[in-house]
This record gives sequence, structure tokens and C-alpha cells, in this order.
Amino acid sequence: MTLGERRTMLACALGYALDGLDFTIYTLVLSTVIALWHVPRGPAGLTVSITLICSAFGGWIAGYISDHFGRVRAVQLTVLWFALFSLLSSFAMSFTQLALCRALLGFGHNRAA
Repeated sequence: MTLGERRTMLACALGYALDGLDFTIYTLVLSTVIALWHVPRGPAGLTVSITLICSAFGGWIAGYISDHFGRVRAVQLTVLWFALFSLLSSFAMSFTQLALCRALLGFGHNRAA
């Protein structure tokens, strides 16, 4: 591989690792969220499922966008969407806000546009 190809592969691997880190960290802090906001375990766990379901729909939407506007635009949009709702998740003041941010984050979770 050329130097540019190795850099591209490294950037993709690091991006994929950070994407997985988001999901893993959320599951690790879920018990803290339950304790601090007195959320029942069922709805708290449901947010993880909702994020994954929205990720599937986000993949379909990103596929449509990539067909009509190009893959570069689709990837740019999903990365921006994911970053925005990750940031907004950190400012959530209630469980409802966090669940909504996590659900919307799911739409940008799929990078394979």
C-alpha cells in the first residue's frame, strides 16, 4: 500500500473504533443514568434499542441520499449529524432529552452510505 492508502486505512479504522466507543460508553454509563435520574431499567435499556433501530433507518436514508447526491455528501451529512447529536446528548438535562438525542443520533450512526 502507498502512504496515502495506509493513512486512509488508519483514518477509517480509528473512525470505526470511535463509532463503537460511543455505543460502548453509553452502555457503561447507563447504570449511572438510571441512578441519577431514577429511570426504570426498561426504558433506559430501550434507548439502546431505539438507537440501533434508528441506525437501520438511517442506513436506508443515507443510501437514498448517496444514490441521489453522491457518497461523499452522504458520508459528510451522516458524520455531521452523528457529531451534532453526540454533542447535544452531552447537554441533556433529563432522560427524555437524552433518549431523544440518542434516537436522532442513530440516524447518523451508519457510515456505510
